[in-house]
Amino acid sequence: MKKQRTNREFIMILCGALFLTVCFFSSSYALNNAVSPTAEFNYFSTDNLELSYVDHGMGNGSVLSLTDESPIPDSKGLTKTGYRFSVTNISSGSYQYRIRLVEDASMVEEDGCLNRQLYSDYIHFQFDNLPPKSLKEVESNGYVLYESSEKILPGNSEIHELRIWLGENTPKDIEEHYHGKIVLEEVENDYQNYFEGQEIQIGDMMYLVLENSDSSNAYVKLLLNSSFSTLKVKCMEKENCLLGSRKELSFIMDSYRSDLVEDLGQFFDLNIVRFRLLDMNEYKEYIAKIPSLREEPLLLYSLTDGRPKITNMNLEGGLDSISSRIQPVVFIHKHLLEKEEEEIKNQ
Repeated sequence: MKKQRTNREFIMILCGALFLTVCFFSSSYALNNAVSPTAEFNYFSTDNLELSYVDHGMGNGSVLSLTDESPIPDSKGLTKTGYRFSVTNISSGSYQYRIRLVEDASMVEEDGCLNRQLYSDYIHFQFDNLPPKSLKEVESNGYVLYESSEKILPGNSEIHELRIWLGENTPKDIEEHYHGKIVLEEVENDYQNYFEGQEIQIGDMMYLVLENSDSSNAYVKLLLNSSFSTLKVKCMEKENCLLGSRKELSFIMDSYRSDLVEDLGQFFDLNIVRFRLLDMNEYKEYIAKIPSLREEPLLLYSLTDGRPKITNMNLEGGLDSISSRIQPVVFIHKHLLEKEEEEIKNQ
């Protein structure tokens, strides 16, 4: 009888142990599945440098997301909790580096907000203790927030802090999103120069260089210079066409972005390529310098005072609609362009 009781107790203990083991591994699996996607967001490394960050427990890099937030003055934005990260030299050499803030394509896709991206003038930031700026102010250099003046030695780390917020100039009823991603890059000074008006082929598309980009700037600003997407736009005035709703602007943005993503996505990592539509003021500036922009009508947009506006500079009086191409501007790292050019030559 005693032996039967012992066997029964042994079986119960064994079953309990198995149950606890299953629970432990199930919990571990669930925890790993819950945490691992975080690594896909706001992380970047090179062959020699590594970036690590403090998430503050919000998950998936939400510190760098602007959703459901209210516009605030810069003085209040400077008091927000900063996004802290470190750059570590994991190699045996010494390197300079730069930090860029780009659109986090993975987060945008997960959030389903491709057609709801905030205009760069509305996104304000502070890097370390530098004066606050808008993303619009750093757009021309490919959204570089910081470039080290000295090389970081092997095994050394440097700590940085970034704050972002909606600027006071943002319309209060705006419902757009922003998901950013920090990109770490080693500084190289042997890039090919690109000159204003020069044409570059990427796949089957031709792009026009909008600004001189010498060896001191690792990014080139390009304009799609071929027939791309066309859309009928109703206009009663010669120059300005106000859209009836934000839905119309979203449709336009969706049309051009999806086509551009499909085209450029074949060649580049879209996490380190930034693109948007050319606004009216930029168009006026470039058309004066690059006459070839007059070759066909351009569909542009601006969000002056938060109002979606479509502008066709080539409209003739009396027309109530026109077929126009959608005109994207692209910022691409010159190293990627040179790599693509080499592959074309080798074919």
